[in-house]
Amino acid sequence: ARRARRASPERLRDPLEGERSRSDERVPLSEDADDSDDDARDPSSASAPTARARPVVSWENVRVYATAVTASNPGGVVKKILRGVSGHAGPGPSEPLSRTRSVGSGSGVFAILGPSGAGKSTLLDFLAGRTPKGQASRGTVRVDGVRVSAKEMRAISGYVPQDDVLPGTSTVWEHLTFHATLRINRDGGNRSTSTRGADDFNARIRSIVSNTMRSLGVDGVAHAFVGDEWTRGLSGGEKRRVSIATELLTSPAIMFLDEPTTGLDSTNAAKVVDILAALGDGGVTVVLSIHQPRPDVFRLLDRILVMSGTGRAVYSGASNSAEAHFASLGYAPPRPQGVNVADYVLDVVLRASDDEAQRMVLDFDASAAAARDATARARIAAVHAESGTTLPRTRKFRASFATQTKVLWGRVAKNVRRHPFLIALHFLATATASVFVGAVFRSAGRDTGGIQNRMGSLFFILLYLTLMSLSSLPVWREDRLLFLREKAAGAYDTASYFVTVVVFDVLALRVLPPLFFALVAYPAIGLRGFSEDADPTPVLTLVRCVCVFVIVLVLVNVAASALCMAIGIVAPSNATANACGLLCLLVNVLCGGFFLNEQTGVGNETQTSFNPTRILTGFSFVNRAFEALLINEFLDAGVFEFTPKFKNAGAGGDKRSSISVDVDGDEVLRFFKFGDSNATLVSDLSALTGLALGYVALAFFLLKWTTRRMGVD
Repeated sequence: ARRARRASPERLRDPLEGERSRSDERVPLSEDADDSDDDARDPSSASAPTARARPVVSWENVRVYATAVTASNPGGVVKKILRGVSGHAGPGPSEPLSRTRSVGSGSGVFAILGPSGAGKSTLLDFLAGRTPKGQASRGTVRVDGVRVSAKEMRAISGYVPQDDVLPGTSTVWEHLTFHATLRINRDGGNRSTSTRGADDFNARIRSIVSNTMRSLGVDGVAHAFVGDEWTRGLSGGEKRRVSIATELLTSPAIMFLDEPTTGLDSTNAAKVVDILAALGDGGVTVVLSIHQPRPDVFRLLDRILVMSGTGRAVYSGASNSAEAHFASLGYAPPRPQGVNVADYVLDVVLRASDDEAQRMVLDFDASAAAARDATARARIAAVHAESGTTLPRTRKFRASFATQTKVLWGRVAKNVRRHPFLIALHFLATATASVFVGAVFRSAGRDTGGIQNRMGSLFFILLYLTLMSLSSLPVWREDRLLFLREKAAGAYDTASYFVTVVVFDVLALRVLPPLFFALVAYPAIGLRGFSEDADPTPVLTLVRCVCVFVIVLVLVNVAASALCMAIGIVAPSNATANACGLLCLLVNVLCGGFFLNEQTGVGNETQTSFNPTRILTGFSFVNRAFEALLINEFLDAGVFEFTPKFKNAGAGGDKRSSISVDVDGDEVLRFFKFGDSNATLVSDLSALTGLALGYVALAFFLLKWTTRRMGVD
């Protein structure tokens, strides 16, 4: 009855049906297909599910090892997670194993069962081509008898992880349109950029998204936000169906799902499995891991693989034959009345001692079920040898770099518009700080106090912008899981994501705040061109000085934020990132030239002594920026009244009186041992630019390294 009520294949139709060619053209895989970046599935060339043959996934002798670090073994201990697991997901031995077999024979849903720690998710990840880099694996995976690499499997399959990682500020329609635009080819490979071609592609995307939402039953929440900690959104079951819909957009031949019913109530869990069973009826091979299925869910499973706690297979075969197999074991009690078959099977495995678990493995290896499974795998290979079955040629990324960047930028812009708190905080803080600095250092004079105020105000502005760049530390951590999931799914590349995030961060948070200081603090302090007791400054000189002021502040802001980005990428936690980021910025500030002069610091006792201060100041963007601002302020800036020393007064008078000396701005720079030429200014600007670009490049390579280390890139 449950199977009769589930969604029919006609209702769960292919989202690409009617939008693509009906041809089922196949081309042989090249020997180096695993190394080609031009390979990936093209959903527009596949046939509709009502005509598509359900592929068979088989695997032989899968072994996975991991290194576990313990207190007693800090060097690590090799742990065996999977120990020679074999099996297949697809039609049984009594069903035709040819490319012309009909759909609808069985649900097509294959489930991996077992207690916690049995290796269910590990096996699923291996089959899906997503084994983490920290694990060593051995074994062979075939699709319809064709041996496939991890990259090829990722290209022809969809993968839904256990946790639903979705953009909280996007609606369901926006999220699915985002993935469809990036992961579906334009007209089967036609990348025409004409207006007509773009309109046709957009209409096609809308049709695909609408069909997919209707098939998954989420069309009623199409314009609802997914939801996050700030925004109320979808329920757990709706999020799970949206995650499945995201992978169905490309019409994969195989779907892998890691515990899709975990965390859902019984109603939503049944809905999800109904959808998966309908997918199987439509010609998709569904492989999932599940912990403890309910009776109605278990009845929808076509075939199952039961794992022991030691990572071995104790049963693989039809779900309706599992009870008979375990009941035939002499040491397994019969199933009590009213107990679910799945609960009974898992209870037998869970309660078995080590010796009994080993006996279960040996008994299964010698059983008729294991023989049927091995025969089926052999027949699959034989059919491939006779018919020359091949896989569809594929392409790794659907969209160009420009399209990826454009679509990513659109999502980031919507996210900021809907959650403007960070930008609003930056603007409010910068506006407050600029007014505060202008009021405290108002109308700086040209005497000794005025010189001190000018230097102090310029350094404080640099200090403020440097510390505000700490907001870049969590830029990558907040959306790390979303980036890794979408990157692994082939939605976009690391470069396009990096460019989008960096450009947004620079434009919104690193360019506009310095403009506030230029518009508010610069004239209020009375910096060059606005000093009340100085000769009028030529307009061109004033414009040049203001432009240099803004450029220096932008460069130091970008350099500091890029450094924080690089730290945030590799830091294991937010607390570690904050500590390391603050330490690096404080070192830059300490060597900035205001607290310590490099020519009077440690190591200057002799001309030939090692000078660590000079090395640190050479890499300090604050030092370069401070010197550039001082040169911009004092070089050729006219006369200042300087008080370098005091003398004793006569009897009856003040004990000390100052001796004032009129000096030009160049002499002020030389007195404090800063550069006093335009060449030094150009050198400082060049160094600032180099440091900013260097830190940006460092952040990019660290992001690439991180994704590769996690097995995503």
